[in-house]
Amino acid sequence: AAERQPDRERRLLKEFKGIGDVGCDIFFREAQAVWDELYPFADRRALKAALTLGLGSNPEDLAKLVRRDEFVRLVGALARCDIEKRYAEVAG
Repeated sequence: AAERQPDRERRLLKEFKGIGDVGCDIFFREAQAVWDELYPFADRRALKAALTLGLGSNPEDLAKLVRRDEFVRLVGALARCDIEKRYAEVAG
């Protein structure tokens, strides 16, 4: 139904009760490991952490830092860093 188009995938996901933009962002962040059309994807939280830590300001910047198979872990860790406010610990 979505024909590998991220905008359509997002719209269809949001049809599920309880899934909004944040839920879609979380899904996209994880699903990009197997859904090529989503790569590279970084949500608002991951990008905020990346910018704060001086790693870049967009998904393409972050994709240059790691191998593709490591990208999902990187953006997940960045999102957790923002959620938990652990910038000082991460920055070392």
